[in-house]
Amino acid sequence: MIKRPLVEQFHQKVLDGIKISTIRPNPWPVGIPIQLFRWEGLPYRSKHVNGPAVIARSADPITIASDAAGAISYHLAGDDLRHAITDLYVIEGFDSQEKMDDWFRRLVKPGQTIQSYQMLFSLIKP
Repeated sequence: MIKRPLVEQFHQKVLDGIKISTIRPNPWPVGIPIQLFRWEGLPYRSKHVNGPAVIARSADPITIASDAAGAISYHLAGDDLRHAITDLYVIEGFDSQEKMDDWFRRLVKPGQTIQSYQMLFSLIKP
């Protein structure tokens, strides 16, 4: 089974069916089971602790942009997700839009744009 890391703060939200989406630089294979895990200690220097298993239903390109002032916007298939899907932060597992924007602000510097993929996934029940 393919394994992908997931920050520990999101594991319970995946189990509870709240986090059903992830944004990553590379697409996940659709229809293939994926074992999520967290690192026991330091990344790449400790053992994996298995979390929930999921299956990706879709993998769509997403553009994340930061304007000169650092305001973050999300664009999927030409639509501004801030308007099209007002609860993107919820399905991504964040407690607020501000927390999600803060997360991506570390990755997208003011005036820059990154291309990633948004995967919608379902929990595989044991």
